[in-house]
Amino acid sequence: MFKVKIFFIIIYFILTNSEVFAQRLILGFNQRDVGFYKTNENSNSGSAGEQVDQCGYDDVCLEHSQPANISPTIFTEFSPFYFGKTNLGIHFGVTPYTVLQTKLINFPKDNESIKMTIVSGNFYTGLFYTWGNKDLGKNGKWSFRLGFHGSYIDNYIFYDYLGKTYQTRFQDTGGGLFVTWDWSDFCFIMRYNQGDKFQKLDDSIKDETNSRIKIKTDDLEIILAYSYYFN
Repeated sequence: MFKVKIFFIIIYFILTNSEVFAQRLILGFNQRDVGFYKTNENSNSGSAGEQVDQCGYDDVCLEHSQPANISPTIFTEFSPFYFGKTNLGIHFGVTPYTVLQTKLINFPKDNESIKMTIVSGNFYTGLFYTWGNKDLGKNGKWSFRLGFHGSYIDNYIFYDYLGKTYQTRFQDTGGGLFVTWDWSDFCFIMRYNQGDKFQKLDDSIKDETNSRIKIKTDDLEIILAYSYYFN
């Protein structure tokens, strides 16, 4: 975990100190609603999987109660690149890392649970259309963007099951719709990311059929933040 943090922090400082690429630093709060889906190594159910119930990391619970994962966030975005004089463009950004904690209930078997912490760093790019200022909220102006983004995500997963702690690392790609609204230094972002891959957990994590469990996630982020423009 230490190495991946160092990697993303180095990339982060390169971008934020680049006069060519770094347009703004975004600091604020991020609410993440993450859905977990399971299948097993013998399943033929396709790519959807079965949704897993969750509750708060330290809660005592037997029924689904979506945990409120609200945490500080900081990330960098490149200056948008537009196609000629149109309002259609692409953007890039880097999030050094974020932390998500949850408890998966009735998982991997009925009446069992797993506490899980996911540490993620992510590089994303998106195609969008802009209404308003093409430089977003710079110089006190406003803009509204709607588009589709793709992400490369580096995940470290730590989980506790039957008194033992496990960890695994995997890289994933995904994508989805995003909306941003910028008004001067204020920034609102909502983006959805659906993961592409199922990840196998430890050999000892098995379901009622004695098959190894695989999981994947989808992620809805709502961000309220302050934008610091570099130039």
